[in-house]
Amino acid sequence: YSLRVIFFVSMGHPRFSALPPINENNPAVIAPLKRLAWGSIIAGLLITSNILPHKTPVMSMPFHLKLAALAVTILGTIIALELASLSSKLLKPAPRLTPHHFSNMLGFFPMIVHRASPKLNLLLGQAIATQTVDQAWLEKLGPKAVVALNTPLVSTTSNLQRGLVKVYLSLFFLTSALAGLLLLR
Repeated sequence: YSLRVIFFVSMGHPRFSALPPINENNPAVIAPLKRLAWGSIIAGLLITSNILPHKTPVMSMPFHLKLAALAVTILGTIIALELASLSSKLLKPAPRLTPHHFSNMLGFFPMIVHRASPKLNLLLGQAIATQTVDQAWLEKLGPKAVVALNTPLVSTTSNLQRGLVKVYLSLFFLTSALAGLLLLR
């Protein structure tokens, strides 16, 4: 609320319409602010009464720091007033439109010729880029993906089965012989 008042008072006539007035007599708005104010007052009282400093702090600053703070404050005020006066006197000049002459209309070439060639080039480039991206994805997900997924499985299987044919055949014959003996009994 106070920032809005300061803004409208210092700016004179703002460049935009003022906000609609806010109903500040609404109890739903006033009650939380009262609770916040009372809570801040009571909390400050409790904190300051329970936490006492061991020795009294020095309450003065050196002279040059006081002058520096004063100079910065004055400089900020001057700059703020200058900005406020400049923003209230803001002029919006109308743009100067150049008329259409032979020299700035590129002679007798119509606009269609000047727009058709770049448009065709851009459409061709877009089509080529789209086809290239689609082809890359198709290769990445199609045949190359199958090769990449199956190569480790094939190499693992071939490594497991290398040199084990004799073992497999001997186990097959042993199992067959045991099955035959059990069936003959």
